Amino acid sequence: MAYLSNDGRTRHLAQQGFIVGLAGTISVVFGIFRGDDFMAPAMWIGGVLLGIATLSVVLVPWRRLPPLASALPPLVDMLAIGLMRIGLPLDGVSIAYLTFLPAVWLAISHRMRGVRLAVLGSALLVAVPGLLAQIFLARPAPPPGGQPDVALVIRYLVLPVVVGVVAIMLEGLHGRLQRAVELQHHFAMQVESESQQASHTADLLEAVGQSLPVGVVVLDRDGHDLMHNRMKDTFDSFIQGPTGDGDFVHHPDGVTRMPEESRPSVLAMAGETFDGRVIVIGEPGTAQRTISVSARPILVDGDLPDGSVLVLSDITDLRNAIRAREEFLAKASHELRTPLTSIVGYLDLVSEEVVKDQPDLGLVGEYLLTATRNGDQLMTLVQDLLLEQQSVIGVLNVVPKRARITQLVQETLDSARPLAEAKDITLSGDLDVTPVMVVDPARLRQVFDNLVSNAIKYTQPGGEVSVMVRISRGSVEISVLDNGPGLSQEDADQLFTPFFRAGGGLPGVGGVGLGLTIAKTLTEAHHGFISVDSRLGHGTTVRVTIPLSALGQQE
Repeated sequence: MAYLSNDGRTRHLAQQGFIVGLAGTISVVFGIFRGDDFMAPAMWIGGVLLGIATLSVVLVPWRRLPPLASALPPLVDMLAIGLMRIGLPLDGVSIAYLTFLPAVWLAISHRMRGVRLAVLGSALLVAVPGLLAQIFLARPAPPPGGQPDVALVIRYLVLPVVVGVVAIMLEGLHGRLQRAVELQHHFAMQVESESQQASHTADLLEAVGQSLPVGVVVLDRDGHDLMHNRMKDTFDSFIQGPTGDGDFVHHPDGVTRMPEESRPSVLAMAGETFDGRVIVIGEPGTAQRTISVSARPILVDGDLPDGSVLVLSDITDLRNAIRAREEFLAKASHELRTPLTSIVGYLDLVSEEVVKDQPDLGLVGEYLLTATRNGDQLMTLVQDLLLEQQSVIGVLNVVPKRARITQLVQETLDSARPLAEAKDITLSGDLDVTPVMVVDPARLRQVFDNLVSNAIKYTQPGGEVSVMVRISRGSVEISVLDNGPGLSQEDADQLFTPFFRAGGGLPGVGGVGLGLTIAKTLTEAHHGFISVDSRLGHGTTVRVTIPLSALGQQE
């Protein structure tokens, strides 16, 4: 390997040592068996030149000299081999084979320039001098006008040709080897760099994961815990599975035991993706914790699950705070409604009795009318708050009765027509006759009233609001259409959020943003659903779909 080393000094020492070793071995053999030839001056001169070339490789700082200067030692070697061949006139061919060694040296060190030097050197320093010595010294001169031995000429001159072919082949092979070594070195450096980057990324992720206030758990395809952060211990009762503390995994009510096949960890290992799946861990009657679980599968080859990442958040305090707020609002709304009902009732009595007997009360009468109107608005607001909170805490009640949705919608249109006329808005209805169904008429009237009044509020004077009722695929579809300003997609996505008002609310349009939330709640109480279709500048359409068997079989 030193013979082909990328380090020039190491390679030159190995190459020169190889040449000297072989030449010395051949010389010793000839000295033993052919002592007369060994004593030839050419042999000794060649040996001295080999020594000089060797010392130059060891002593001369070739790196400081021009690159081509390092071609001198192999050329001196060729001259030495040529002289030693002359010293062995009968068996010089054997030592001439050593010419390939400095030729290889030149080809490897100087590429194609070295190949040319190798061919030229083998010809001028080895082949031609040997041929001349053989013609004029070892054999009688040819007769006048005669021709030298052609076979002899070919035998000597074929050496440079073979040296050139071999040098070209070795130059190509060495070039490929060098490129392969460089590519391997580049690949090794790239692997090392990527390994360092991966290690840095792993350390960074470890630091991030350990600093998160949520539990992060990575499971393999068999559900084994591959890695987790420090918060995982908080959720051990969820992670441990079907035995031990893991048995105390419940639905959000904290009482109903959650079967193993429904647990988030099992669903995640099946490849499901979900966010905010709520469970309660801990034995009922003890300090239970409420956990929100999200999961993402680890995919290989694009779509094959190979495990899952779970993120667990302890939302116990948040849920307790929300529940306390909901209970407070529900209780406050209930407590407000009782005295408010009495106030509104007595204001109605005063308005009926006093104003009727004394129609000329002047400002006092106006005050009574204003107080009554504001009392009615406050009562509506309190009732909406109470209804919204009842739906949140799960105590919303519906009263099933027989009714036709067509009739309920028509009553809504009749009640809303004065408001539409006051705003110069055309209110129309296209109502299919629906069958008698089991529903809560009061709740559905509230849904329709909210939708129609909302459409009228947000439609500019001169606009149109239309209501359609259709029967389709076992359901009744009620559509409320307006040509008002419409909604952006962002507002449409939040339209049914409590207290949300699109665009912050239009000037002069009242309300606190509960109408559509209540409409959605009451629709879902009838096992239906509500949707909105709107674009800015193109009006809004709200659709309510109620199954014919909403609260029971229709007649």
